[in-house]
Amino acid sequence: MSWEDVKEKIKEQADIVQVIGEYVELKRSGVRYLGLCPFHTEKTPSFSVNQADQYYYCFGCQAAGDVFSFIMNYHRIEFNEALKLLADKYHIAIPEKKETAKHQAERQRRERLFQLNEKTAALYRDYFIKQKGAEAARTYVSERGITSKTGAAFELGFAPDPAREGWNFLQSRLTSEETGLAAETGLLATKEKGRTYDRFRNRIIFPIRDSRGRCCGFGGRALDERGPKYLNSPESVIYRKGELLYGLYQQKDLIRRARRAVFVEGNFDLLSLVDHGFEGVVAPLGTALTSFQLGLVKPLVDEVILLFDGDQAGITAAQRAVVHFLAEQLTGRIALLPAGEDPDTFVRAHGVGALHELIAAAHPLPEFVADQLKKRHGLSLDGKRKILAEIKPLIEAAAGRAQRAMIVSHFADLLGVSADDIRVQAKTAPAPDRREHAAAISVQPAAGTTLTPVARRLLVHMLMHPHNVAALKEAGARDELAGGVGEVVLLHLESMIGHGHETVQPEEVLHALPPGAERTVVAQLLSQRPMMGDDESGSLRGAVECAELIDWLKKSRLQKQAGSLLVQIEQAQKEEDFVVLRDLIARKMEVDNLLKGLVSGR
Repeated sequence: MSWEDVKEKIKEQADIVQVIGEYVELKRSGVRYLGLCPFHTEKTPSFSVNQADQYYYCFGCQAAGDVFSFIMNYHRIEFNEALKLLADKYHIAIPEKKETAKHQAERQRRERLFQLNEKTAALYRDYFIKQKGAEAARTYVSERGITSKTGAAFELGFAPDPAREGWNFLQSRLTSEETGLAAETGLLATKEKGRTYDRFRNRIIFPIRDSRGRCCGFGGRALDERGPKYLNSPESVIYRKGELLYGLYQQKDLIRRARRAVFVEGNFDLLSLVDHGFEGVVAPLGTALTSFQLGLVKPLVDEVILLFDGDQAGITAAQRAVVHFLAEQLTGRIALLPAGEDPDTFVRAHGVGALHELIAAAHPLPEFVADQLKKRHGLSLDGKRKILAEIKPLIEAAAGRAQRAMIVSHFADLLGVSADDIRVQAKTAPAPDRREHAAAISVQPAAGTTLTPVARRLLVHMLMHPHNVAALKEAGARDELAGGVGEVVLLHLESMIGHGHETVQPEEVLHALPPGAERTVVAQLLSQRPMMGDDESGSLRGAVECAELIDWLKKSRLQKQAGSLLVQIEQAQKEEDFVVLRDLIARKMEVDNLLKGLVSGR
């Protein structure tokens, strides 16, 4: 079986709804499934999965592709890795790929480097747990409030003091081949004459794993004053500190469930918070935050909280991070600790409850930066000029026209200048987004395209009067269309309006839709639409119809509420819960009165 055969076999067996459903909660809507997009932050589902075409498309960020591209983008891996992951999931044998001698040697060397790191982590962990020479390290960890359970979960180890074990504790336990590899990854340092010695000495060791659990490198915290306090593995083919996060492997599931990640600056800060029951924490590896690191958590979260020290270094780090949040289209907030505190000292002194309060009060990151720039430079003419110079990278990093406009508008209000002035200063024009459209795939109309009379009327009206879409949606149009093909048509129409097509014509919507059930439905609706006319009378009839639809939607929503309350009332009566019953009856009377008001036209 060839690799192309494996790819085709995966396509035959892999159901994209099942695969994506393991990462995104999907709900059927007509011929498609909808859920919250894992590639950008949103509160209302706009991520659609077409089971017939085995294709996904997001109406919010325009992410699109098949099952392979989803796995690649979600896990940030290459195609071959995605292929192997899916092949393993569906128990499809992978053929021996014909590799060049060079590629085979590189792959085997990487595998041996990971194996060497696993062996090294085990040696340091075993020494930390069992050996007398690690007593000072165990005492230090205990005094920092880290329990043995947390230490074991994060595989804490200890590289012994050379005064006790010599300068070659690690090297003496490696084969000659491993010694060469250890020098390559920096586990061993090299002297002038080519002799090697252990890089990590008298240090508490933190194994650093990637999101797949592979040990890529190490961090070390010194127990004495010799050398830097913290020391990390040097860059290598398997360790790039800007592409890794300490704790992500251990905390990934917790982060996904909470839909939030908290970034702290130090390894011990992370361990201390976890030990106190504050989960979902990760830490960069002694470097400024990167877009790649944010990309690692982006599919898992709705927001990221930066929990930084309240000194100037923490403020500066937060300001530099804004560019990466904008580039990744990720919501960020910042919580600054009191002066002289770090996460470890704060949680030990004030408790996890106080930490939750601090996080809850975190400031939106762009607003925080705006306030800091204002404090630093003031709003004099010269101060505004300096602020404009500093916000230029933020505007350039914005992902698309809408986000650029939002940032420009925000700072225009702050500085008391026009948005055009900021665009000129930042040398950025309000150009439209480049939208990536999904490739058109020809399909036959599927089941589930039947529309109720109200849904049909709603869609026709919104196609003919797109300026009324927002008002109708607010009144409950999406709830009325939910679960049917009309919901996806509404999302597509809303997406076009949101990208600067406020005067979109019905035929534009039809041609923008990929071939399939939605396009068929829209074509049918447009072929049967009433002739409204483009004159004043046509506009008046459109306004009247919009008012009637809004009125009907409000009544429908209230009727559903009344029905739900009636069921709850009956249940409360059965359970003889008279306190709840009294409250439910009062709410039912309130809803009934609102309904009467709508019916009577009040």
